[in-house]
Amino acid sequence: MPIYAVPKPNQSDHHLVTDQHCGKYSLNSLIQHDKVTGFPLDNMVHFGEMLMDLDKKKPNKRRVAWKSDVVEAYRILPMHPLWQIKQINTINGKRHVDRCNAFGGCSLGGIFIAFNGLVVWIVKKEKEIKYLMTVRATAAVT
Repeated sequence: MPIYAVPKPNQSDHHLVTDQHCGKYSLNSLIQHDKVTGFPLDNMVHFGEMLMDLDKKKPNKRRVAWKSDVVEAYRILPMHPLWQIKQINTINGKRHVDRCNAFGGCSLGGIFIAFNGLVVWIVKKEKEIKYLMTVRATAAVT
């Protein structure tokens, strides 16, 4: 698959993006889209609902909210070895296996949501942090 360096917004750094739509046998053409799409992240409506629920249960209590950028978490998730062999990049005549979740894949979001959903579930159950959610970044309210 072709790879490109795409500038990050408002920065001098670049993202490495794999064009998984390119060609007759592109990686994205090998994926059943209905099986990997439609997994939305929580949104600001959910965040507002959490805040209102907290306010009902503990009115007049000071709230602290924070978020952490999870963009890199999308990338570092390892892919199945049989998928890794499909993500071989050729740079200056040398082949490199991309073992991680490549930007440009249509299943990128679903893979991240599956992993992060498990992490959030563990935190909620083991640490009893009820008000934890996944948006573009992870947000928690105490």
